Amino acid sequence: MDANAGDQVILASNTSSYNIGELADAASRHREQVIGAHWSPSPITPCVEVVVSRYTAPSVLETTMALMKRVGKFPTRCKSAPGFVANRIQFAMAAEACADGAADRIKRERDERLYDRLNIFRKEQNL
Repeated sequence: MDANAGDQVILASNTSSYNIGELADAASRHREQVIGAHWSPSPITPCVEVVVSRYTAPSVLETTMALMKRVGKFPTRCKSAPGFVANRIQFAMAAEACADGAADRIKRERDERLYDRLNIFRKEQNL
């Protein structure tokens, strides 16, 4: 980023696998311009997890939040943690679904509510 990005470039990572602070540490000149903006799958997920590091400038946070709203997303500020929020919820649901094979009807009803209200994963996915 230091070699190729101008002073106004914001580096927004869509991965929840990397710690945003560690990504910022790797950018020696532009640490304040690194931010996380995670949503997946992007075409159908309305919520965007916006994650700042200790370096992220307030203007970068404001710009990112405004951009997400402008493209029809619902940005939510979250802390940097493995999987951020949506993936942690999804993994917990998958683990519960695997462990609770006897309560299929209850599982389907619960999952349907989460699909409809949180749009965490596609309805075609059956965990």
